[in-house]
Amino acid sequence: MSTTVLNAYSIAYPAIALRIRARVLDFTGTSVIAQQTEDAPHPIRTWSFPGLPRANYIFSLDVINAGGTPVQNLAYFNVVPGQLGSAIVRGDEQYKVGALNSGLVAGANSATFDGTFGKPDFRGWEVWASISAGPNNPLVKGLDYSWDKDNGVLQLLQIGDVFQDNAWWHFKFDSKESSSVQSIPTVFDYTIRLATISTAIEYEDFGNAIITEPEDELIELTLPDITTIPVGRELKIEFGGTDLTCVKLVAFGTDTLPLTFGMPGESCIVYRYKRIGGVNEWRVKFVGLAKLTGSIVYNDQIQADLSLVYKRLDNEVCNIRQHARLYEYVVNLPPAQVCNFADWATGNNKYLYSLANVDGDFHVPDRRGLTTKSTNTGVAGEFEDWQMVDHRHEQTIGTLPSTIFGRGLIARLLGLYDGSSSGIISDLTSSPRTTAGAEFPSANFGTEVKVKSILNNQYVIL
Repeated sequence: MSTTVLNAYSIAYPAIALRIRARVLDFTGTSVIAQQTEDAPHPIRTWSFPGLPRANYIFSLDVINAGGTPVQNLAYFNVVPGQLGSAIVRGDEQYKVGALNSGLVAGANSATFDGTFGKPDFRGWEVWASISAGPNNPLVKGLDYSWDKDNGVLQLLQIGDVFQDNAWWHFKFDSKESSSVQSIPTVFDYTIRLATISTAIEYEDFGNAIITEPEDELIELTLPDITTIPVGRELKIEFGGTDLTCVKLVAFGTDTLPLTFGMPGESCIVYRYKRIGGVNEWRVKFVGLAKLTGSIVYNDQIQADLSLVYKRLDNEVCNIRQHARLYEYVVNLPPAQVCNFADWATGNNKYLYSLANVDGDFHVPDRRGLTTKSTNTGVAGEFEDWQMVDHRHEQTIGTLPSTIFGRGLIARLLGLYDGSSSGIISDLTSSPRTTAGAEFPSANFGTEVKVKSILNNQYVIL
């Protein structure tokens, strides 16, 4: 699709100490298409807005306060960029005869607008002049006045015509060709705003970046109304800081976000997407661990430098502000995986997460010294049921009286697991036998093989 560059001219405003904001609105004046803001001082400027589709627009120039609220309108007019990437437009201007720096002197029949002594500079523009009221209004160029655009001189042509004191003169300007040429930039600069406390994300932040370094455990960044942001314009957010903190992204009104929290070392790009049918949605390109929050990882050592990424499951009490993203995971767990804060120390509840108490504190599980079982049944911390079939034990009981067998001997008493006797044998070298009386094969004996254990630490991803 062909695009155009809108270049809008503004005069100098040396007396204005506040910021000035230039906006390109859609033809209804309700949706902002593009915008720029400049700090004082305010010299003559050309506000350039490249990449606009060819359409009807409204150009607005406003003085704004520190909160971004307009306090004075300087220009507001309809404009259609005429040539692809080359037109400069200038809004109508009005000046009062006799006013300071107007260039219009009462009783004179000519005026020079060349920018000297604080006067407006009309040089290079084709100008159409008119008076707020008068018998010859509207004026005819070439009959009532002449215009020298090279030197910026307006000359009244009718005999006896002079500038009447306190009269208002209006000037319209034809668009003109820009001497600049378009090129594809190879370096893209953007401004960076540092956020240390909860703040609102402004229109100007889109196309730029925000770095967060929270002074508190949790701060919030509130997005603007999604309909005020151009489709596809990206906002980059880098979540910084050296302490364990959380940054919560808050949507405006009924707008929704696919991501809620960011933590130090992570970043995201937020932009508006408009689906067919006019449905708007925030899209987030995220770099970090947000989608893995609650996952379990293991590490051989307790690493202090993991504190911004992982939390050891070691019975620590956490707070819902500093660990806001983890607690969002906790409150969405199945009921069997959580308990009330007051019940956490009861029975096997210490192996679970707890919900927060009135102070906003919650328990993480105490998983030290435990192994895990992959199951979705049972209760955390319970043992497997013992299972042992009936089998035969042999026990040496000493020398039996000779009256039993007619001689003294060392014998074994054979008994079932339940303790009932099953007879006596005198062969001390015989192998253990099954309940059926058969010997166990010798291959069943030897060094016992056990499951090996390793020492490590269990962590949850924050």
